[in-house]
Amino acid sequence: MSFGRWSGFTEPGETSEDTARREMLEEAGIVPGELSLFRVFAGRELFNEYPNGDQVFNFTVAYLARDWKGEVKIDSREITEAAFFPLESLPERISPPLRPVVSVFVEWFRGCGGAPGPNTAGSLAPRATHHRLTERAGSEPA
Repeated sequence: MSFGRWSGFTEPGETSEDTARREMLEEAGIVPGELSLFRVFAGRELFNEYPNGDQVFNFTVAYLARDWKGEVKIDSREITEAAFFPLESLPERISPPLRPVVSVFVEWFRGCGGAPGPNTAGSLAPRATHHRLTERAGSEPA
């Protein structure tokens, strides 16, 4: 298993922001406040091969959430574990296609001096100075 981020497919009629909001609620019970686009990630470094042999090039639209409501409550059908990690001690088992996203976020976060409040979220983080990563069943690359 490896740690990843909230993710999912866009449903008909949704914007990417709608998808981000829905996935956060469905997978973790979190309702984000204002979202702002952080960055779009695509390319060879986001390649992944799943245990069943499926190969994909991930496309990630990352948002920053300034606040949220709710308590983390995972959907155990999709996520086996959820945890908060200080940016200085992120887990080694980060899903390979997520590594470039985490790297860019950490660099940006440190460059801007961190987030301004206790309920400030980064693109992957619902608490200031912590990444919110989820461990997904079947997400380990082959």
